[in-house]
Amino acid sequence: MKPSVVIIGYGRFGKIFASILKKKCNVFIVERKNNIILERGIKRIAVEDIGDKEYIFLAVPINKIPDILREIAAYISPQTIVCDVCSVKEQPILWMKKYLPSTISIIGTHPLFGPDSVTLAKNICISTARISKNKLNEFLLLLKKVRLIPITITAPKHDKLMAQSLFVTQFIGRSIATARLLSNKNVTKNSAMLNHIAYASNNDSMELFRDMYRYNRFAKEIPEKIIASMQNLKKLLQNKK
Repeated sequence: MKPSVVIIGYGRFGKIFASILKKKCNVFIVERKNNIILERGIKRIAVEDIGDKEYIFLAVPINKIPDILREIAAYISPQTIVCDVCSVKEQPILWMKKYLPSTISIIGTHPLFGPDSVTLAKNICISTARISKNKLNEFLLLLKKVRLIPITITAPKHDKLMAQSLFVTQFIGRSIATARLLSNKNVTKNSAMLNHIAYASNNDSMELFRDMYRYNRFAKEIPEKIIASMQNLKKLLQNKK
């Protein structure tokens, strides 16, 4: 029998995640917007109907997590595993521990792919939070069945790594796009890569970008460091010696 999975949020990522999971799972969507069109084989349910489902994935913006957790807490079964899919791990895990009953199993996850990179290797970071060994093994088996590759990492290590990679590329990509410095002709391989970074960064929402900065403590220092480095480079260029 296929396991039942609820995805709360059917935005850009929720859609591709549902498409991946439906190959081996019965997928249900909880979404506040009325004008959504679900992919074939995926059903919409009310939040009151999530109690008998085995897995719940929170595919909403990071800043919406506390409100969603408060809304669903009363309906979740102790047998259910609740996961977020945010690009930040420490804060969502703290919220899940705070707002969900202690009987609920929780895991922090971060799929390292998105709407613009779904054809690449589908790695997914796993930060265990409150879950038994048996339930964790059950969850990892589900991921492997849908051809996701779990990478176990602690929440602090994950957030530091994302600050130094995802947030850096987002900050630089958005800066380049805003300044309108790149030609639309990819004259060199490096300019093509920069164009891709600028395009991919701006394809994500500003809300996601702000949330990465706001809720990842390691991202706070990144803008200042990049700006200071650029100012030093400018001084070197202006130095007449």
